[in-house]
Amino acid sequence: MAHFATRPLPARLVLRGYRESDLSGCLAVYDSNLGHTLPDSRVLLEDHLRNPFLHYLVVESEEGIVACGGVDQWGDLARASFAFGMVERRLHGRGIRTLLVLARLALVDCSDGEITVFLTTAERTEGFYRRFGFKVSDQSEFTNDYGGGLYYQTFELFFTQEMRAEVGASLRSYGPSLVIDYESLGGPSRLAKTSAGAEAIPRPELLPGSPHP
Repeated sequence: MAHFATRPLPARLVLRGYRESDLSGCLAVYDSNLGHTLPDSRVLLEDHLRNPFLHYLVVESEEGIVACGGVDQWGDLARASFAFGMVERRLHGRGIRTLLVLARLALVDCSDGEITVFLTTAERTEGFYRRFGFKVSDQSEFTNDYGGGLYYQTFELFFTQEMRAEVGASLRSYGPSLVIDYESLGGPSRLAKTSAGAEAIPRPELLPGSPHP
């Protein structure tokens, strides 16, 4: 069973769309996790941010970018995929990881029926994702393709319009502690980039954090 409950955020945060000027901030979040939960594969993130994608979000505090993560969707295949979700290492276990998952699930379009949401992530985060209803995919292989001594598996979630409504309610429950500045999430300004013609290339979720986000 999926559970979409939130946790109090550590500060007032802004959730908005990625801008080209955010590249260095997102790379800094990635680098903060090197040697802890992420392999030295930042070139994959750079490539992702310089190529078409449907949605990529950043979470920003007064100090700057503290988290980022994307979701791609291919409607003709009835599937979506999380990509490069990560939280600054010093803020692990503060509820931001949960926010990042909920925000991306809210962007998955289920209006035409159930969507399978995939992610590839390190073994140690299995418990966290199971809380949202993700399960190890039947097609998953235990692999260390990304190096760094970390092993990854592919998880999947069969996501419905009813579940999407629950996720939306959870996002609203943050109240004034969260400012949503992304048009596709009901915010006022950010325009989503489109992924017309983009290939469905699996990308690592690489979402670091403690077992208790």
